[in-house]
Amino acid sequence: MPVMNRAATGAAIAIALILVTVCVAAPIMGRGQRMRGEDLSVGRLETVSVLAYPAPEWIRRRGVNRDDLAVMLRRRMTEAGIPVVDEPDDEVPTLKIVILDAEHQPADDPKRGFCVHLTLEQRVHVERLDRKLNLPTWSTLHLGVVAPDDVNEGVKAGLKQVMDHFLKMNRIATGEIKAWEKGW
Repeated sequence: MPVMNRAATGAAIAIALILVTVCVAAPIMGRGQRMRGEDLSVGRLETVSVLAYPAPEWIRRRGVNRDDLAVMLRRRMTEAGIPVVDEPDDEVPTLKIVILDAEHQPADDPKRGFCVHLTLEQRVHVERLDRKLNLPTWSTLHLGVVAPDDVNEGVKAGLKQVMDHFLKMNRIATGEIKAWEKGW
């Protein structure tokens, strides 16, 4: 039986440790750079449509208009190089904006809560049903608490934040910027 000298034994142990480290660490380290399916779904959008739902009554009374929100969203997408179609159909992914409010507030606190919810809905194939359906594939939201008179500015700032997040995810999913550059 051959006998290994100390140097050969040390080298063999070092190589074994390196191989074990690579085999264990590679899947763990690679996991952080893989994107989730919902994040990938925002990549390579050639065109989108925009749909804004009416805000709750108290928010509308303070100047939040769904048409203004739709214009903001259209403008931002166009500036980012994603054309917006005027007449949506089932084949065009749709960005939907919904403004929600908090129903129950303490009587002594005049501030109100709101939520800006942005969703991308698009046609996908559901294998178990063997059907194509229009489904939400990605969403994000912004929560805010403001004095009622500040809700218009709060909603618009929240919409800007969710649009910026969407566009950053689009650039990452499309490969324009690397996932580790996203800065979150």
